[in-house]
Amino acid sequence: MTDPTLPCASSAAPRPPPPVLSTLDERVAAYSCNTLPADYSFDPTLSIDDNYMVLTLIYARLSTSKRGNMACIIVDPCSTRAPSAAALHDILITALNDGEPPVKRRRASSPSSSSSASPDPFPNYPGRVLAHSNNTPEPHTVPPSSSDAVGLDGVVKPARTGKKAQQSPFLARASNFPELHAEARSLCLAARAGIPTLGATAYVSFPPCQACLPLLVAAGVTRLVYRQRMAAQGAVELCRREGVECVEVLDKDKDEDIKARVGRWWKERGEGRDETRTRLDRWWKEQERRIMGPPEVVSVDCASGAAAGAGQGSVAPREGAKQEEAVVGTTGPAASAK
Repeated sequence: MTDPTLPCASSAAPRPPPPVLSTLDERVAAYSCNTLPADYSFDPTLSIDDNYMVLTLIYARLSTSKRGNMACIIVDPCSTRAPSAAALHDILITALNDGEPPVKRRRASSPSSSSSASPDPFPNYPGRVLAHSNNTPEPHTVPPSSSDAVGLDGVVKPARTGKKAQQSPFLARASNFPELHAEARSLCLAARAGIPTLGATAYVSFPPCQACLPLLVAAGVTRLVYRQRMAAQGAVELCRREGVECVEVLDKDKDEDIKARVGRWWKERGEGRDETRTRLDRWWKEQERRIMGPPEVVSVDCASGAAAGAGQGSVAPREGAKQEEAVVGTTGPAASAK
């Protein structure tokens, strides 16, 4: 399948960029984490694939991951020619029965009929965006201490040192939490909404990993567009065997042009490192409040009293220890011998 030209897919005129918001808080709030921006204008001088790749990298910046930014956008390239609910049901039953004709009674309704009737949240984008996501951390509670912790896989992960040692244990381990990959989460969101992905195209910022690729293939995605080369031989063979078309952006000049367009798009909206860092920090602090609960508030009087008590208690334990030694000495075997 070749990349369709932009004029055939969308006749909407490019929209001017929105005015730059005046305050940092306004610019941070203008774009939510893990939410696909709806104000990108497709450039008619680029192909649809290149435009969607620009949008994918724009979207990747809104990832909340501390490990690296990934994004996936699943698109129905020809939503007007999508199969009907009845035809889709027959196709799925045939696939499940290894090519045998359908044996189950056709349902009166299916999720695809309701999803096709729902309004398109991105009407200015060619085709129809079915689902989208970034790689999303799945944080959990952590021990309220700075000591080493044992992860879900049983591996002891040492506490952070240096600059991050001043953070809370939750925020210090932000990069160690498990993550749901962008491709897997996109498919989950589509399944939850009852949106079929059969025959869809998935735009991914990098080649899908060996865990996500089988999910995309099993979900019926027939076309993958991503940057760089898919190196895993098993992944290449899987796509070839299942008839999945792989479009790789390998030209260095094209890749640099795509990244430059992404940078200009964010710059037009006043987005810089401060905005991105502030948005990310606020998301993680909100997750900490949601998972760990609100922080304890200690008054100044209580804090000073605790400090004074700690100062007085520095001598008391030693005296108590001596008394305990004396008691042990009078009741032990040596004392009874006397």
